[in-house]
Amino acid sequence: MRHANETTTALAERTSLPCPNPYELLGPVRVLRKELGLTTNDLAVLTALISFLPRKEREIQDSQRLTLTVVFPSNASLSERANGLDERTIRRSLGRLSAAELIERKNSANGKRFPLRYGGVIRDAFGIDLKPLIQRYGSLATQALQLTEERERLRSLKAEALALRASLLQQTRFDEAKLSTLNMIRNVLRRATLTVDAVLSVI
Repeated sequence: MRHANETTTALAERTSLPCPNPYELLGPVRVLRKELGLTTNDLAVLTALISFLPRKEREIQDSQRLTLTVVFPSNASLSERANGLDERTIRRSLGRLSAAELIERKNSANGKRFPLRYGGVIRDAFGIDLKPLIQRYGSLATQALQLTEERERLRSLKAEALALRASLLQQTRFDEAKLSTLNMIRNVLRRATLTVDAVLSVI
């Protein structure tokens, strides 16, 4: 008899990974970490989760790279692979990863994570599903590329602005008001929230 509040689950379909190495899934997430509201601990937990994806199935079905996306490690096992993070930190990280729509929890009635076997083969599991991350990989990779290009442009423009400021200081005598303006510009260029438009305005 099924427990009254147990989550029902259908047999999970195998999913094709978008990259040969599952750890490549982490690349865009690392770039977009702040934008996704994640911490470095969250990345450690996500890395640990990915390490539990079934490797043998990927080797057997390498031509299609089909794999079950639900992993079911205990928090103790996650801690071992996540730099020894304590259970409270792991729970918070799982919450943020879920809020960022990178994982989905498939809870059993007692909150335990375990596989569901049919005919002696693991067909599904109660645990943590990485399918949201896998399905979003393409769009996350595009966003990460755009952000990387923007950051590179920002660094280039900032270097140009600082070079112009240094050149002016060496070649021209300024009164106190203009020196104060140049000092203000230096402070602007040091801001963590600096934008491309702000640097172009300075230049």
